[in-house]
Order: sequence, then C-alpha cells, then structure tokens
Amino acid sequence: MPTKAVFFIGGCAGTSGPATARISCPSARTRAPLIEPISRGVFGTLTTSFGFVSGDTGAFVDNGSGVSNVVPFLVAQQLKHIFGLQTHYHLDHRNGLPTNRLLFMKGKVDSIYCPKLNGRSFQELVESDFSEESWPVSPKKLGVELAFKEFVSGEALPILGGVATFALKHPGGAVAFKFVVDGKTVVIATDNELGDDGQSQEYADFVSGADLLYADVQYRQPEYLGEVGIEGDTAFIRKGWGHSTPEMFRRVLSSCSTPPKLLIAGHHEPRRSDEDLERLEGEMQALFKAEKTQVRFARELDVYNL
Repeated sequence: MPTKAVFFIGGCAGTSGPATARISCPSARTRAPLIEPISRGVFGTLTTSFGFVSGDTGAFVDNGSGVSNVVPFLVAQQLKHIFGLQTHYHLDHRNGLPTNRLLFMKGKVDSIYCPKLNGRSFQELVESDFSEESWPVSPKKLGVELAFKEFVSGEALPILGGVATFALKHPGGAVAFKFVVDGKTVVIATDNELGDDGQSQEYADFVSGADLLYADVQYRQPEYLGEVGIEGDTAFIRKGWGHSTPEMFRRVLSSCSTPPKLLIAGHHEPRRSDEDLERLEGEMQALFKAEKTQVRFARELDVYNL
C-alpha cells in the first residue's frame, strides 16, 4: 500500500458541542438569563480528536467528542493496525470515549499510547470514566481488554515508523506528536502556551520543517492579557491557562530553521461564532502575510492529503 499520509480533523473546539453557548440579556418575563446555543456550521463544536493514516496503519489522536467523526474515517480506510494516542487527559480531550466504537471491538485497537503526566494515569481515568456511576457500558463488559502503554515525553513511540514526542506547556502536562512518513512531517501540538521562556526555542526546533503543524491558537492577544472579553463577554487574564495567541506563534516560528509550511490553528474558543472565527482567521493570515508559513483555521471534517 502507498505510504502517503492523511490527516483528518474530527473535532477542533475547546469544549463540548451542545453546551457551547453564550448568556444573553435577562428575559423581561422571567428575569432569568437566556442561554443561546452557538451554531458553528463552518468550524464545528466537537472537541479535539484527529485521525492519522499511513499505508495500512492508522491512529486516533485524543478522544474528544470529535472522535465520533474519526472512527468512521478510520474504519473506511480498511486498516490492518489502529493505535490510540493521547496528548493529555483534560475532560474535553476524553469526553468522547463512550462514542469511540473502536474501543468496544475486540482486536481493533492494537494499543493506546499515553504520556506519564501529573496525577492519575490515563488508564485509571478511562476506568473511572467507564465506571457504573459515570458510563456503565464499558469495553470490559464486552470482553475487550485495552492495552495502555505509558511513555515519558521526549521518548519516541515505536509505531508508524517512529513518532517523536515533546512536552508542552499546559496545566497538568501535555505532549506533542511528530509523524514523519515518506518524507512528509505532521506535528500535532494542541493545548500549549507559548510563553517567554526557554521552551520556545525547543518548541521551534521540534516543529521546524513540518509540512503541517496543528497548533492551539485560542485567544487574541488582548483577550489573553485580559484587556477585552471574548465576543463582548467578561474580560479575564488568561495567562497560565495553557493556550496561545497569533502573536506568540509569529514570534516563535520566526526562530525555526525551516518554518512549517502550513499552520492549522485550532482548539477554538467555545464562545466564538463562525463569524468571529473567520475574522480571527483573517487577522492571523494578515499577521503572517510576510512569513513563510501559510495559516488556515481548523474546520471539522477537514482532510489533508500529504
């Protein structure tokens, strides 16, 4: 089979779908706030999950609610081997576990690679998520024993020709993955805060030369600094929350020996409308106009053939 790599976006939002909403003015009749669900038909509202395929081997990366899109994508490829990779363990990256049908099928998932982070292991969290008080229908009840393989950030994973890993700056810890297939490089580095510290150059070195870099660009710089709110909401200082801005990326990617060819910006702020995401995408593209890296915002169900 050809080794051509395919990258698929099942979900790229920062929190789960139907709950994505903004609070409007109080109702004159009830004096209670009205919750207005945000409809994002362009960018989507499902949380982080990706598919990666090379030849007869594939992987799902993260188990956000977008994994419900990733599963049929992988199944359609008729793969011999499927692996799971987890960047970190926050709820929005594992709230799709019950909809990941691959986990309930005997012999379908070879193993799940999960980083050793602060706190409980991914295996412990999965067992808790599938406990009777959380979600009673578990893989174990169907006779499926999942194989979890824990690794330390910086360690190379022995799948897909070797997957490099890198520690990201995110509360509780997170890792990035680098796939190199047939001379093409894809880096998935979601949930990361590119602050002014020593990690920035190490990050630039890790992503240098990527044909495709998926990265977290959740805030505008004034939103990050707490100068303005998001879509008119209350302003908060978002330093230390583990997410980045367009200005951070322009600064850090300028330190790459070979800047990434394409930056896919995701982990979209859940309260943004399609219109605001399109504005932010345009702002970032203008910021990068003189740079060698092209910018596109992630959209649910996007497919990239490398």
